[in-house]
Amino acid sequence: MSGLRVQARELIGLNALALAQHGWGSGAATEVGSPPPEKQWWNLPAKYEAARRIKDETLRQYPGWNNPGDAMRHAELSRRMASEIDPVTAYVASATHELDNSFPADWARFAPGFLKAHARENWHGQPAAERLMDERNNAEGRRAAREHRSVDPRRLQTGPDGPVPPGAPYQPWSRQ
Repeated sequence: MSGLRVQARELIGLNALALAQHGWGSGAATEVGSPPPEKQWWNLPAKYEAARRIKDETLRQYPGWNNPGDAMRHAELSRRMASEIDPVTAYVASATHELDNSFPADWARFAPGFLKAHARENWHGQPAAERLMDERNNAEGRRAAREHRSVDPRRLQTGPDGPVPPGAPYQPWSRQ
């Protein structure tokens, strides 16, 4: 009887390995040598799930609004998405988020039914200065990922009316 158990466990193990190598099963494992699902350019559901997980973790870690916590949250979220998923997804997610927040709150009443709850929650009428600050901090996060380093807090803009720090992405243009 114990010999049958050992054979059954071996067979189950081999079946699980075969399924994992062909991308079946839980979805956590893929073929040996292939990138994880969230790094596969075509796997949008895996990218979305990874982005949501990263967002939830980052929101808990860096609270606040228009302060150093907010600045670090934007940069770290973009850095992690660019590193753990890919830079294109990080850019598209941050750009659409900032655009989404820029719609005036009273426009939510015109949103179609499937979008109403999202519009009420996200359409704030964010001022341009705040959007630009967030975009600068998002870009710093993507730059940190590209340079394989952590986010440099000295390069973050911590308030919409505050000065743009030296070395921050999207420096204001001047005629000097």
